[in-house]
Amino acid sequence: MSKIIFEKVLEALNKDEEVALVMLTNSIGSVPGAEESMMAIYKDGKTIGTVGGGKIEFDLIKRSLKALETGESFTFKYTLNETGELKMTCGGVSEGFVRIVKPNEKLVIFGAGHVSQKIASIASSLSFDVYIVDDREEFKNVDTFKDVKKFLCCTPSEALSEINLNNRSYVILVTRGHVTDYEALKEVINRDVAYIGMMGSKKKVKEIKEKLNNEDIDKEKIKKLYAPIGLDICNGTPEEIAISIISEILVIKNKGTLKHLSEREE
Repeated sequence: MSKIIFEKVLEALNKDEEVALVMLTNSIGSVPGAEESMMAIYKDGKTIGTVGGGKIEFDLIKRSLKALETGESFTFKYTLNETGELKMTCGGVSEGFVRIVKPNEKLVIFGAGHVSQKIASIASSLSFDVYIVDDREEFKNVDTFKDVKKFLCCTPSEALSEINLNNRSYVILVTRGHVTDYEALKEVINRDVAYIGMMGSKKKVKEIKEKLNNEDIDKEKIKKLYAPIGLDICNGTPEEIAISIISEILVIKNKGTLKHLSEREE
């Protein structure tokens, strides 16, 4: 059964779905489920497998559905007597964990030039699912894109019909010019994503923000645009710029700060 559950969890991840994986790790005395019993719980309440049924399973399903909303895994321990939270009389103890299994974060890069190639190489090693969007066929087989999830040789609007953007998606605009950057930006600015960053000078950024304002784009959406993109490293090579961009994304993803660790208070 555990093999089937793992296969179903992987199937859900490939569909961009989150799953709660429940496992009993310790059973003492008389309990409904055996050690290493497993079940998977989906957001719609569907389940696969069992951890013994009854009150424990019912309670774990209820708690797991809440955990799927918050994204927070948890451990559990049920003491099965009349004074325990479930008021059961089995007399045993049942312990385990619920792990919220999530798909990889997506990194969607519009543009396939030098900086994009360096970003893709780094991000792929960090377990992002990387998508490259560029209408130039000649970049499709560039060696540095060998580990990306998908190279979409099409327009931004066509690409986004294939990519399911969500609040765990990060978008980078590093196309070959202002016009193509703006075209991509208009497609993503109103999406519920974790991050949108755009490369460019302050002059270019100002002009693009003015265009967005003139098109009545929500000002709060415009404020969330990270542009110019990346941390201030005083220019640099494509590799260094890529690292500064990935670093900015990691600060947001991990809810970090821009302080040096040496400055952090104990």
